[in-house]
Amino acid sequence: MSPSGAWAAGAGVSTLDDLLRWAPVLADGELLGPRTQRERLTFVPTSDQPGRPTYGLAIANFFGFLGHDGQIPGYNNFVGYDPKRKATVVILVNLNQSPDGAAPSDELTKLVLSEVFHVPQA
Repeated sequence: MSPSGAWAAGAGVSTLDDLLRWAPVLADGELLGPRTQRERLTFVPTSDQPGRPTYGLAIANFFGFLGHDGQIPGYNNFVGYDPKRKATVVILVNLNQSPDGAAPSDELTKLVLSEVFHVPQA
């Protein structure tokens, strides 16, 4: 299947190694000016429920891991970097939605953050 049908969402084709290098650059804003980086790191709640991820300008804060998830038919991923821990998490799966409607990479990310990094989940 060609990801081109998803327009911009399918335009970025990458590898695990690429994403491991990209995550810190995305989180730290190395390719942006300081003003733009401050602007994009102004996070707002994504839910009325406490303890949920927050969202900035095209970047999310998943309990300290700054990055983004994505999905198109047949694929789902999460890429995040925690500047305090200097830790990168990349989750790649070949399923875009589980039967209950959840995004598999987001669910795996929650598990990794909880079990490996001991990040409490709400």
